[in-house]
Amino acid sequence: MSKRYTSKSHYRETFWKNCVVPVNKLNWLIVAVILFTSSVLSGTVVAELKPNGLHHQPWIKVQNEFSIEESLAEARAANKDLVILFEQRGCPYCERLHNENFSYSDVTDYMNKYFTFMQIDLRGNRKVKLLDGKTVSEQEFSRTLAVTNTPTTLFIKQDGKERFRMPGYIEAAFYKAGFQYVVESGPESGVGFVPWVKALIKRSRKK
Repeated sequence: MSKRYTSKSHYRETFWKNCVVPVNKLNWLIVAVILFTSSVLSGTVVAELKPNGLHHQPWIKVQNEFSIEESLAEARAANKDLVILFEQRGCPYCERLHNENFSYSDVTDYMNKYFTFMQIDLRGNRKVKLLDGKTVSEQEFSRTLAVTNTPTTLFIKQDGKERFRMPGYIEAAFYKAGFQYVVESGPESGVGFVPWVKALIKRSRKK
């Protein structure tokens, strides 16, 4: 968890250039139909806003300090994997993530079936205990992982290493697809996210 990257914008640029852009509007609609075949809105309740300015969901554990080891252990005990949501005060796309993407039960039900969640403030000062025992602030932790924009959704392996990330806001259909990509071992298959989504679209057209 302590590896530093030479380019802070590496992940954001790589993801948006090679992953999201090639999927056009028509394909977005196809993906939406595939992934939201029985989509139901969870409700119209706006996400709770915490004193630190972050939006909150009932399925995100409230923590005054963090332990990566304990979070991974809790996920493992539930037979799930860990996802870290990086957000910050005043982030309009974080608000959109909560009030739009998380308003779909198809999205949140799928997310919670396979993952547990912790929420990190990109500029926060709460303590994060790393696997090596070192304690850093949320802000330092974010820098260590080269997280520079919000929201960022980071998937963590049981050994604490990064598995996949979605930097920035992504429309609900593709956001859910990112979780499905991880569940179906897309990162380990060597198939990039966009080729995986394109294959999903191609399969749907044959039906």
